[in-house]
Amino acid sequence: MSELYQQYNKQDFLDDDSFVRFVRGEQSDAWEEYVQSAPPNLREFQAARAELQLLLTAKRILPSATAESEVWESIRTSIEQVTHQSHLRVVRKRWMVAAAAAAVLVVGITAYFQLADKKVHTEYGKLASIMLPDSSEVLLNANSTISYKKNWENGQPREIWLNGEAYFEVRHLKQDSLPVSPSERFIVHTKHLDVEVLGTVFNVKERRGVTEVGLRSGAVQLKSHQGQQLLLQPGDVARFTETTQQLQRTTEEVNTVSAWKNKQLIMNNMTVQQITQLLEDTYGYQSTITDSTILNKKIQGDITVNNEDDIIFILSGILKMNIEKKDHMLIFKQRN
Repeated sequence: MSELYQQYNKQDFLDDDSFVRFVRGEQSDAWEEYVQSAPPNLREFQAARAELQLLLTAKRILPSATAESEVWESIRTSIEQVTHQSHLRVVRKRWMVAAAAAAVLVVGITAYFQLADKKVHTEYGKLASIMLPDSSEVLLNANSTISYKKNWENGQPREIWLNGEAYFEVRHLKQDSLPVSPSERFIVHTKHLDVEVLGTVFNVKERRGVTEVGLRSGAVQLKSHQGQQLLLQPGDVARFTETTQQLQRTTEEVNTVSAWKNKQLIMNNMTVQQITQLLEDTYGYQSTITDSTILNKKIQGDITVNNEDDIIFILSGILKMNIEKKDHMLIFKQRN
C-alpha cells in the first residue's frame, strides 16, 4: 500500500472508505499486509478499528416490558388529567409531530450515509491516496479536491468531481462486447472537460484555466462543455485552454505530466514563470521577482522533489540568485 497510509491518524483511517469496508468484513489482502508490516502508526490504526467496531456492533437498548408498561400508563394518566378538549388536541398533535420528526430523522440519517458526498482536500505540499467505492485508486496531488458519492448506485455512472490534479487507476468493470452500460462508465468532471473512461490509468490536471489530460493505458473520451470531443490513445496528452476555448493534442509526453506521483519534476524547457506557478499551486508560495526578464528563461532537466526546498535549491543555483522564503513568499534577489 502507499506510504501515505503511514501518515494517517485515527480520523484519517475513519474517513477512508476502503478501511471502513475492511473493518466491516470485506476481504482485503492489502490491509492485512499493512497490519502485518507493523507500520509506525499502528496504534492509530488499532484505535480507529476499535472505535469503528464499537459503532458497528452497537445495539439499541430496549426497555423491559414492565418499564414500558409503566411509561405508557404514566402517559395515559397525564392525558386523562387534561380538562380542556382543545388542549388535548394540542397534546395529540405534538405527539404526532414528534413521531413524524423521528421518522424523518431516521430516513434522513440513512439517506445521508448512503448518498452524501465524500470530499477529500489536500493541503499545500501534501498528497492523499484514496480508494473509491469500486476499488479504483486515486492519488490526489497537493492543493486539490475531489468529491464523489459515498456509495455508487447500481445502474448509474461512477462520477468524480475534480479541482486540481489527480492520478487515476480505474477498475475495469466491462467484461463483454455489449454496448457500454451506465454503471460501466467512469467520468471525471472538471471545470471545462468531462473525462470518460472504462478501465484506464491517466492523469488529470486543472490549473489556471488550463485542463490537461495524460493517458498511460486504456482509452479516454474527452468532451468539452462547448461540445468538442477527442479520443485519446495511450501516450497521448491533450489540453483545453479557457482563453482560446480549444481542445487539442499536445506534443508533451505523458511521463512528464504524471511525474509528480513519483516525486519527480521533469523540466522539459519549462520557463521560470511556469516553475514559480508550480510552486504557488502546489506549495502555496507566491514569488516576488524584480527582474521580470528571467521569467522567460527555460530550464531543462529532471529532479527529485520531496518538498518545495528541492525546487528552490535547484532554481537558485541555475539562476545564480538567492531565493528567500518569508512567510508564504519567495523573494528572488541578485547575488552580490
